[in-house]
Amino acid sequence: MDTQRLAITPLTSLRFFAAIYVLVFHSGSHLFENGKWPELITNLLRNGYLGVSFFFVLSGFILTYSYAGRLKCATDVKVYGLARFARIYPLYALALILWLPISSEPYENGPLALATVFMVQSWGVVPSPAGFFWNMPAWTLSVEVFFYLLFPLALAATEMLKGRSLWAGFGFIAVIVLVLGIPALGPVSDHILRFEWMRLIPLPVLKFAEFLLGVFAARLFLFRAFTILRFDIAGVLIAVATIGVLMASREVWAASLSAICFTGIIVATAANEGRIRRLLSFKPLVLLGSASYAIYLLQTVVRAWIRVLVTGDAEWLGRAIYQPVLITIAILAFLYIEEPARRYLKPLAIRPA
Repeated sequence: MDTQRLAITPLTSLRFFAAIYVLVFHSGSHLFENGKWPELITNLLRNGYLGVSFFFVLSGFILTYSYAGRLKCATDVKVYGLARFARIYPLYALALILWLPISSEPYENGPLALATVFMVQSWGVVPSPAGFFWNMPAWTLSVEVFFYLLFPLALAATEMLKGRSLWAGFGFIAVIVLVLGIPALGPVSDHILRFEWMRLIPLPVLKFAEFLLGVFAARLFLFRAFTILRFDIAGVLIAVATIGVLMASREVWAASLSAICFTGIIVATAANEGRIRRLLSFKPLVLLGSASYAIYLLQTVVRAWIRVLVTGDAEWLGRAIYQPVLITIAILAFLYIEEPARRYLKPLAIRPA
């Protein structure tokens, strides 16, 4: 496998903002639906679940940027596969283990528990509440595993395209996302399916379009198609447009358009050569972005443990410390579990059989 490309550090920092957006949604965005807050603010907060769409697009972008031209043989694919396992599974397993002392759910359904351990719990059609089993945020990781399995094929297909063909493919995927309302879909969102035939399609297959947005965007980026976005004003305008969409409505059209906006934010950040790049390269912010996976994956189990440990008249304290405690635990998990596990597991892929 060829030498790795330099990491686009500002994209790591963006992950923190996306994780916090989802966290705010899960932590009490419903409290803003009391009629006392402007609708624009309520819409913005209640659309926080769409941060997941950002992660799906970013995943396709980063993988393509990292592996384009580098998956040339079975050994390369093996190295890629174990690198993905080393990236996601240690922390995934930790989250499941942390639930065991305080939840009966994992013990009540053996087959579903097994599916969750093997990260296939979200592979059913919509609706499929099984995706929320054991550790609710883990449904997205189950979907990601599906993406990871298909990525070598998707990359090979896009590497056959250049120029106008690549732009046409990107446009085609964008239309699919917009028409089908893909970003709004989750394990139990059958009530917003645009077409009846979508009930027959497994959730990861439907969500794959978001991932492909990132794949095509990265291919275009590698061809320097977005150099016009290198100026700060481009990033600012796209960010403002994205916030505007998220504030405008909670309808499916806004969710669909948000994925296109997220793609714009990602490519504008990657292409930026100004103050935005310097700001998002601030080391503490990069650390928070690196811990974003742990923030997202541990959010519900940390909240559950706080409710167990902080009860009665001190419940207010539990609510007050939840987010700082979660972020602290996430940073520690990244530094002392996620990173060491990755360093240990990745070399195994290149050892002789």
